[in-house]
Amino acid sequence: MQSQSDYTISREQAKRKSYVKTLRDEIAIWSNVDEESLNNLHINQPKILAYRKKMMGQSGPVEEYADWTHFLLKDFGPRKRCLSLGSGVGRVEKYLAKIGFAEKLETLELCADANESVKLKHAKIEAQVADINFMELQPESYDFILCHCVLHHLINLEHVLSVINLALKKDGLFLLYEYVGDNRFQFSEQRLDFLNKMFPKHKFQCLPLWSINGFEAIRSEEILELVQNQFGDSCKQSVGFGGIYFPFLVCVADGTEIQIEKVIEIDEKAAKEGIFLPCYYMGLYGKSSKKDVIAKHWSDDELDSRLIPPAPLSIRARRSISNSPAGPFLRWAKRMLIQQSK
Repeated sequence: MQSQSDYTISREQAKRKSYVKTLRDEIAIWSNVDEESLNNLHINQPKILAYRKKMMGQSGPVEEYADWTHFLLKDFGPRKRCLSLGSGVGRVEKYLAKIGFAEKLETLELCADANESVKLKHAKIEAQVADINFMELQPESYDFILCHCVLHHLINLEHVLSVINLALKKDGLFLLYEYVGDNRFQFSEQRLDFLNKMFPKHKFQCLPLWSINGFEAIRSEEILELVQNQFGDSCKQSVGFGGIYFPFLVCVADGTEIQIEKVIEIDEKAAKEGIFLPCYYMGLYGKSSKKDVIAKHWSDDELDSRLIPPAPLSIRARRSISNSPAGPFLRWAKRMLIQQSK
């Protein structure tokens, strides 16, 4: 078991009000997510999915998650004991079981007990509830471990990556598909200046830091370096992209019609020429013999400020009312008013 001193935050710090509140917010956000709402996200629109497939070296129509998993069964499968961290509604997991890659697939998911898609368990899938920041796994027990858009929601990245590496069997595989862009979507001035120059009809600005809920992108910009430091030269396949289209979709602040074809064209050029670091990354790694990366511990104040940055007075007042005993009634009344106005 890894020493608590090697965690970015300790189990004791996880009892702090800021962590408990953020954990509660994270569960509330993702418990209300379903496949339809995920499919309707800007980043999942058909033209971007087709572009993503192209960057992964595939042609033809988009089919479920084949763009970044198509090679698994052919080149590395099937795999007997598999694990998925942060499985969400279980979309990728059910796909891997359906195509015959995963003979048995376990999942660790913060919202598993509140997520209907995980409750309706596939015969090959076993879902468990866990805070992955503090997970422990049996060494050399898994043939395959998946992280699909979960690492950028975690604080104890060094601990998690170390546990993943230790839990892989000798010929085990670690596949990640992640957002690896700027922390809390606070994109650099250079990236914003580039967007403003390339798309002068739009106005680009970052979302207010206090408006980013839950653990979203809490240490995202550190993921690539930490993965490379932990898994070294064991990378078997990788690709990065999205350094333009993702901040474009997040930061566009007006209603001007979006020319997604132009955005994708510029994104592909930026990815190939290394103009900006990618915002999305897919990498497949083997078990590594490299030493663990030691975490830099956060103080209590640093944890609090990162999780709950200062907000305008009006927002703080609204949050205070929402968290008061009257909060549930006020939210119910608001829903009733909305329904009556329709």
